Amino acid sequence: MALIIAVPLAIGIALFISHYAPRRLAQGLGYIIDLLAAIPSIIFGMWGMSTLEPILRPIFSWIETTFRPFLVWLAGEEQMVDGEAVWTGGLPGFDYAAANWDWWPITPDIVTMSAGPARNLAMGAVVLAIMVLPIITALCREVFIQTPRLQEEAAMALGATRWEMIRMTVLPMGRSGMVSASMLGLGRALGETMALLMVLSAGLEINFKIFSVGQHSTIASQIALRWPEASAGTPDNPSLEQPFLIALGLLLFVLTFVVNFIARGIVNRRKEFSGANA
Repeated sequence: MALIIAVPLAIGIALFISHYAPRRLAQGLGYIIDLLAAIPSIIFGMWGMSTLEPILRPIFSWIETTFRPFLVWLAGEEQMVDGEAVWTGGLPGFDYAAANWDWWPITPDIVTMSAGPARNLAMGAVVLAIMVLPIITALCREVFIQTPRLQEEAAMALGATRWEMIRMTVLPMGRSGMVSASMLGLGRALGETMALLMVLSAGLEINFKIFSVGQHSTIASQIALRWPEASAGTPDNPSLEQPFLIALGLLLFVLTFVVNFIARGIVNRRKEFSGANA
């Protein structure tokens, strides 16, 4: 979710800095982007908890008010009939999937908010997107600048507009760089701890209720939350708390390694389009 928000914005900002903004403005924006990338994550967590949450709460409420009636019409909803929870309404097929498949995402619960502060998965995704945005932007900007000047001038000489020139030369040349920047941002998001620990109402559910609080948590935040009170036990009475958290850390390492391995394969397949190799 964070990458879906951050990557298009980062590419747009990088293109503006490298090909649209005046030189002095581009230099100033570049310095600001580099400084934002160095802000500690706990600062983003404090800012998200105190400032961003009151801003996002009415937005999430508007999303629920706007889209929930359509989802109820499409998939139905759970109601109490004679003291029993019964799934009613919905179109054929969608109602069965929503009522019987826990992993099915198209249900009214996906936009249903819980009472209280909007410390949910959607807010965590927004905070993560703001965190990884400077990293992806800075890398994409450097990749776009490496586009051969002669190719840009040739496209302009043939009558292409600035956007057509970017679409024909800059974006194809920087495709592998954009993938690398996105995967580097994903790597930081996967291992993020303090920001999500502060903005999420932690839970242990795995579902698509992205606007409900107390549903989700991350591996890193669970380790940070539980490790101070975890016990290894004694030889006579061993405990699985610390081994469990250590296993979670190993799982996070393996997950990050797999993501980076896939990203490296994508970059190697696209390396002929890289501006650095032109």
